[in-house]
Amino acid sequence: MLPSEFPEVQAHAALKRLLFEHVDMQFHDIRTMLRLPMEGLTGGCNFAAAAVLFNIISGCSVCFYNASENALTAAGQASCRFRGLLGEFYPWVGEPLSKADGVTLLYKATRNPLTHRLGLDEPPSSATKRNEIALKKWSLRPEEVAELEDSVDKPPWALPTITWSHWPPHSIHRSPQPDNSRPRSISPGRSQRCLSDQCPTPTVDDAWD
Repeated sequence: MLPSEFPEVQAHAALKRLLFEHVDMQFHDIRTMLRLPMEGLTGGCNFAAAAVLFNIISGCSVCFYNASENALTAAGQASCRFRGLLGEFYPWVGEPLSKADGVTLLYKATRNPLTHRLGLDEPPSSATKRNEIALKKWSLRPEEVAELEDSVDKPPWALPTITWSHWPPHSIHRSPQPDNSRPRSISPGRSQRCLSDQCPTPTVDDAWD
């Protein structure tokens, strides 16, 4: 179901038109990206799909989450709004770490690098060690994409968004590299193929939006 088709917006003509003209197309793009890779197309759109999903979350956190004129114009609220929306509405049941740690990890280790640095890590300092995080997804069938959109809860076939390899799920501190203790995947569904799947985990200043 596209945003303009939500039952909650049918009585609000202006909102429905805004969603139809500006937001629905972005969901169409995500639908296509989630079906990749497929025969004849070499790109998996792992980074692109994650970036667009984070863009949609960021935009919704400004335009629809505790919406106000101030939210559209005030500076320095992007981090708070992004985290607040994920914390309040993302289906965290079944994830291997707390809601607070999960929000922080998604914001600092994935959203910020993809938004500000092409997915690249900051060079480690003498006091830190290099770590990695992988963005993975597999090719979803059309009915699986539709189920992701329409389900209130995470579908039973979908793996947790954040999965680990021998890494304590209660901690978001990074394990040293190289070893077998790095986060394995962050994905909207199950992991199968990862193109350009190594994205070193950054340390990002909270002041970045």
